[in-house]
Amino acid sequence: MMLDKTLPINRWQLKLLAILLVANSVYAVAWLGSYKYHNAVIELMINVLIIGIAFVVSTSRKLEERNNYKIIVIYFVWMLLQSFRGLLGCEMYMDYRQLVDGTVMLSLPILIFPFAYPVIVQYILRRWLFGGGLVFLFFILWNVGPNCLYLAPISLLACFFFDLPKKWKFAIGIILVVWLGAVMDRANLIRSLMMIFCALGVKYRQLVSDKMLRFAHHFFYVIPLFLLMLGFLGNFNLFQYLQEDNNGKHTKQVVKSDGSVQNVNIFGDTRTFIYREVFESSIKHDYVLWGRSPARGNDDYFFESLVSDGKGHALRPNERHVNEVGFLNVYTWIGLVGIILYSCIFFKASFLAVSRSHNVYMKFLGVFVAFRWALGWIEDINLFFIQSIILWMMIAMCMSDKFRNMDDSEFRMWFLKCLP
Repeated sequence: MMLDKTLPINRWQLKLLAILLVANSVYAVAWLGSYKYHNAVIELMINVLIIGIAFVVSTSRKLEERNNYKIIVIYFVWMLLQSFRGLLGCEMYMDYRQLVDGTVMLSLPILIFPFAYPVIVQYILRRWLFGGGLVFLFFILWNVGPNCLYLAPISLLACFFFDLPKKWKFAIGIILVVWLGAVMDRANLIRSLMMIFCALGVKYRQLVSDKMLRFAHHFFYVIPLFLLMLGFLGNFNLFQYLQEDNNGKHTKQVVKSDGSVQNVNIFGDTRTFIYREVFESSIKHDYVLWGRSPARGNDDYFFESLVSDGKGHALRPNERHVNEVGFLNVYTWIGLVGIILYSCIFFKASFLAVSRSHNVYMKFLGVFVAFRWALGWIEDINLFFIQSIILWMMIAMCMSDKFRNMDDSEFRMWFLKCLP
């Protein structure tokens, strides 16, 4: 594939980026599945190189659409200030290590710069679907982690399922059935249902008006804030309601790592205590506005307090650096100001896609991004792994004039060329 000389990236940088993303897929998900196949130093090197390439693109004179990126620049200024504040407050080895990890996770928005270009996204997806697919054959044998996370690029293809060739429909259809059958992975189940909704919406686009899409977009931004407000006021707690209303009705036997079998409630409330600990910690230590910095976590008394990372490095007692609820991590690290800036990036991208696109594909992708913002208040952990990377690829596409200015036929042609 010939690269346009006007692109803000060289061919070797693009090749390296594609290789690094496949490597990130394996290492990041291996961390969730098994430490046996995971090396934290190698993973950090991979992620820093990805960020480095994205930074080079962001500083290129050839970078276009700079006006769209002002909110990203403001976000990074705030994030880096909080990271520097965290550096000044580090007192032990694990503080420094957590500072690096937190800063890397908060750097995900920098991926918007390279992924705003159709040629770059097309190249990345083709290489990942080919190279990543081959690695996945070994990945299954290793059984090192959840395949729904490793196969995150499929989520983009699934949103436009009915435009796929038959062989791709068959492959991705099987993957969606597997994901829908994993009822214990509630977040991935919800994501999969939303992918199907988008795919059906694109196929039957004549039945979906722009007004309906704008309503769905706004709904996903309003409903989490409304539910949070009700939760704070003590009037209604969605998580507790689901558990009480379905207590004992929807359980599944799960085999734990020690071989024991446990009955788990699919609708069990695993979030209320996290919200309580995160917000009580921020009030207690007075970091509501600016955060505790990426070097620190929130006070935690629910999980067993560890005193070491297993390698001789002491941990702070009763403190948790990363939670399953992605946006609560952002709030803890860079405060209310940071979470507002972070959310503004989502909103600007999705709003542009829904309201300023010339093709229906980007309009539905904008709705999907808005949905992922809402899901970020339930789960969608913001680790620097392939699932988060693909999310920011979608956000970049929504923010890009190049993607939004395509008509339906142009986007469909570009999309089909993403398949190896």
